[in-house]
Amino acid sequence: MVPGSEGAPGFSFDYEEGPVPSPRHPEALLLDSNSVRLSWRAVEQTRVRFPQMALYTARQIDRTAEDLRYMIRFLAVSLYAEDSTVFTEFLLWLVDFLRARNVPKVAVVAGLESLQLLPELTDAGADSLLREGLLLLA
Repeated sequence: MVPGSEGAPGFSFDYEEGPVPSPRHPEALLLDSNSVRLSWRAVEQTRVRFPQMALYTARQIDRTAEDLRYMIRFLAVSLYAEDSTVFTEFLLWLVDFLRARNVPKVAVVAGLESLQLLPELTDAGADSLLREGLLLLA
């Protein structure tokens, strides 16, 4: 029993310990753990594909890196869960969210195209998800 859970009626944390199952897609875990480094590499490519970034402040560039990091993390979860809708639904939400901040959809498309250039993502099998995302936003 977990300390402090004694008073939770009908809820128990009792479980048997055993080996942690290995994921079907261990590369998904690597993408997630390397998402910060990968997102900054993608920022450089996004600058080329989305020239308006030249006008971005340092804070806006940081937010762009954060958005790319979330894209990578949702790619990783989608791979891990073997469910492309995890990624595609996130992309639709992200486009709506950024539109409210006057960021055009073309910026998200530029980010996806930049992610396609990272060998770590294509090696992990994310290339088909990235293509699906680009088709969705076309």
